[in-house]
Amino acid sequence: MYQAYAELFDAGVAVDAPQALDVTDRHHRWVCRSWTPNRDSYTGLGQLYVDSPEFKAQFDAHAEGFGEYVRDAIAAYAQVRL
Repeated sequence: MYQAYAELFDAGVAVDAPQALDVTDRHHRWVCRSWTPNRDSYTGLGQLYVDSPEFKAQFDAHAEGFGEYVRDAIAAYAQVRL
């Protein structure tokens, strides 16, 4: 997932573009292997990726703003598909 999101981020693909929604669908299905979030809780997971210092550090190791990109992609997916 990380690499797929990184490629989208690096290419400047919008968080609500079909490619981003497809990657986020893969992420959502992966999350659903252990927990089935609704729209609000899945959006909250995306926010956790930015609010948690540990997650933020992992994302920011790729590039500044990457965590926010993933958060926003999750929010876009939740709005459109959940």
